[in-house]
Amino acid sequence: MDILQKQHGTKGSFYVQPDGEILEEMTYSMTNDSLMIINHKLRGKNVGYLLVKKAANYAGKHHINIIPRSVLLPNQYLIKKEMNLKMY
Repeated sequence: MDILQKQHGTKGSFYVQPDGEILEEMTYSMTNDSLMIINHKLRGKNVGYLLVKKAANYAGKHHINIIPRSVLLPNQYLIKKEMNLKMY
């Protein structure tokens, strides 16, 4: 399953779009060059973990810290441990 990303200014998202329709999306805001605030509402499509993992990979690559702003991350400890990221 391909996880896509788009960003316009300080707003962006990671999303899954099979057949032209967004199945699941995780939006974010960049407060500065090194801090990403993740907003996510799970829709029960079982791809939330993949979206979070993609965001964690992106954040790690670009030296960005993450602030999760939802109950999306039952796996946030796992992601933090796997990616060695700072999550607030």
